[in-house]
This record gives sequence, C-alpha cells and structure tokens, in this order.
Amino acid sequence: MSAESEYGAAEFLCFEVIRQMENRGREVPETSFNKLCSLVHQEVSNEHEVDLPLKWYQYGNVVDLRFLNADFLRHESGDWGTRGTRITIDDIASSAFELSADTREAITDAAQSLANQFQYSYSTEEIKDFSYETQAPNEFIIVMNEFRSHLDSMDAQDAAARDEYVPNVDVSFEDIFGATEERTGSSEIDDDELRSYLTELTEAFPEDTYPHMSGAFYRWQAVCRSLIRYNLYGELREFQKEFWRAMSRAELRIKHSENIPPGQLRRWIEEREEHIEEFEQRLEAKEAVIRKQRDDEGVLNQYASSFDTAVQSVYDRLTARD
Repeated sequence: MSAESEYGAAEFLCFEVIRQMENRGREVPETSFNKLCSLVHQEVSNEHEVDLPLKWYQYGNVVDLRFLNADFLRHESGDWGTRGTRITIDDIASSAFELSADTREAITDAAQSLANQFQYSYSTEEIKDFSYETQAPNEFIIVMNEFRSHLDSMDAQDAAARDEYVPNVDVSFEDIFGATEERTGSSEIDDDELRSYLTELTEAFPEDTYPHMSGAFYRWQAVCRSLIRYNLYGELREFQKEFWRAMSRAELRIKHSENIPPGQLRRWIEEREEHIEEFEQRLEAKEAVIRKQRDDEGVLNQYASSFDTAVQSVYDRLTARD
C-alpha cells in the first residue's frame, strides 16, 4: 500500500463483504459481518496477502477494526430487528482501495460466493453455524456453542430471570438463587441433557491448549452441575456467559488470532491473570453459597433420619405389645 492510499487489501475485504450483501438487498448484522469477513479471509489468504486482524472471541472470529483504516464503515442500531448493531458502508469508490488486481478479484469472487449462499438467510444462525463447521479451532469450542444455544432456548423462570435480580452479587442461596421459589417450566427441562453437555465439555477440554483456565474450567463445570441440581437454569445461563467471557479474554483471543500486532498480544497476555482472578472470585462466592446449602441439607437430612429412627422405634414397641 502506497503512502498516498489509506486503504489496502484488508480494508477492501471488509468493504466488499458488505457491498455484495447489500447488492442483494441484505442488511449485515455485526456478528454476520465478522464471520463473513473471516470466511472470505480464510478463502483467499493462502494465495494472497490480506492482513485482516482476527481474534476468536466468545462465539466466533471477530475483526479487530482498531488495526484497520476502517473509517468508511458505519455502525448503526435501531428498529431494524433483534440482531443488534448492523454494519454499513459510506459512499466510497472501489478504486480508493490499493491492492493487486488478482487479490481484488479473489476477494470479490469469495465475497460474491458467500453473498449468494446467504442472501436468503433471515437470521444470523445459518452464517454462524457454517462458520463453526469450517473455522472452529477445536471440539471444545463447538460443544460450548451448542451448550450456549441449548441454554438460550430454555424458557425457565428463576432468580436470574427476575426483574429484581442483581448480577455479580452473592448474599445467600435464597437471596441470590431464590432456592425456595417455585420454578415455572422446570419440569419441562431435561437435567440429564444439561449434564451430558457438561460431560462432553469435560471430555473435550484441551488442557495443553488452555492451561491457564484449566483449573477454573473444572471448578466451573462442578458449580454448573449444582445449579442444575437446584433447577437454577437462569443462573446457569448467566454463569455460562461469565465463564466464556473470561475464557475468551484469558485464552481464546490469545491462542486463536491472526494479524494482531505483537504489542496488543503482549497486553492481552499481561491482562490474563487479572481476568482469571476476577472470574475465580465469582467462582469462590458461588462455591461458598453451594457448600452452605449442602451443609444445611445435611443437617436436615440427619435430623430427618434421627426422627424416622425414633418414630420407627416407638412403632416397633407399640406393635410388639399387640
């Protein structure tokens, strides 16, 4: 890219992804923009130099626009649907982008192909599923996405779904988890299926790849099993999000990134322990509350057992007289 040009191949890729979709009358949600750009980059990067800065963050590859000259992109939100922010482009000529003719052609062909493939997709799910099939770094990430989707599909009322629920505060099992409340819809939820996801995640977890979050992961899945035991499905959803956010900051964006400046990678590595400690504080609070609940149950069970023994003894004496 010459000194006179502001935009190169990576910027053209972002531009062309949106242009091709808009040419087909499709708006581009931010999440789809990230995945489509990543898919085009995957298609062309083996044979062409396109330094698109990508990081895997939570549920897919994300274009880190901080490291591009992307002032021609506009982020808009409003009453256009439930998909959050959409990305559009300013009125800019294709000739404003400086790149070789063959790289331009390769990017255009790949963007056209994907636009044709997804022009009739009226949600982000189809693009997301395709990106996972072709780009997910490992089975653990795939299963976590399936677990998240399953949790989001559940319709259960509990503490985390109430208007008065305050996230990130632990007081007591009853105050925060609403343990004594009746839960609407919990009878329709398959606890064994939820536990099977946790088992799959445990079996798929790559300890060598994510050593810094290994201990936190195993503790997290144990707490999740307790939340399932007490039918705390809304809290389970929230805790899954908390874990995956911490996992993304401490491991995923560092392990699974391309064309991120070395200085930024160093900053992420320096911040890693802070993110892990923050999540572990949440873990410790939840573990303490669950331990107390189990201890209280143990006292009640011991009392009930003693009571049953005493009643049985009286009954035996009375029946012996007969």
